[in-house]
Amino acid sequence: MKRYDNKLVGWLVPIQGTDRRLRAFSHVSRTPAKVAKWIPVDLPEMGDTVLFDESTMHLLHNHDISFIITTNKEVRKIHAVEVRKKKSINDT
Repeated sequence: MKRYDNKLVGWLVPIQGTDRRLRAFSHVSRTPAKVAKWIPVDLPEMGDTVLFDESTMHLLHNHDISFIITTNKEVRKIHAVEVRKKKSINDT
């Protein structure tokens, strides 16, 4: 298992043309301006869509993941994600 910490844990990214600001996750970039491409992911557990850095999404693809979030329901933040190689049907 590998853990990736969210370097944007306190950031809300404004969505162009709207009044919305969404939580962001990147294991690489320290500011939203340094992210080349955002991938929106609907996470009802977080109360809304979360923006993931495309480079982070490549790491998460085809893996089992667990989110480490704050327990305060009013201010949910993703602090990290733990990644495990996805088990195949043949694994026992």
